[in-house]
Amino acid sequence: MKLKVKDIQLTTGGPLVAVLHEKTAKLLGIFPTERVRITRKKEIANCVVDTTKKGIEEGEIGLFEEVLKKVKISHGMQIEVERAEHPASIQAIKRKLQGKTLSGEEINSIIKDIVKNEL
Repeated sequence: MKLKVKDIQLTTGGPLVAVLHEKTAKLLGIFPTERVRITRKKEIANCVVDTTKKGIEEGEIGLFEEVLKKVKISHGMQIEVERAEHPASIQAIKRKLQGKTLSGEEINSIIKDIVKNEL
């Protein structure tokens, strides 16, 4: 779905966050804390979603400064937004919390996602 970018002029200090109007999120089948993939040309960002009824209009996506810089977009641009799956590292973390031993591949996926700000 194409959405219009709104620069909400806030930083998170790390995680990539996007804000959707509740109705837009519902159309995309997305709930708070789920993820969206934002694409512009070859640049891609996977963002955690927050929803709101105020400040962001239907058909808009509010983006924090980290996302704007990563995807090289600015206020008013149209971008492609789609639902994204949680990273595989989330499942690995859940397994560890259940007391299970992680493989080297699972540990590497956690480290990679931390470095890429995707957790």
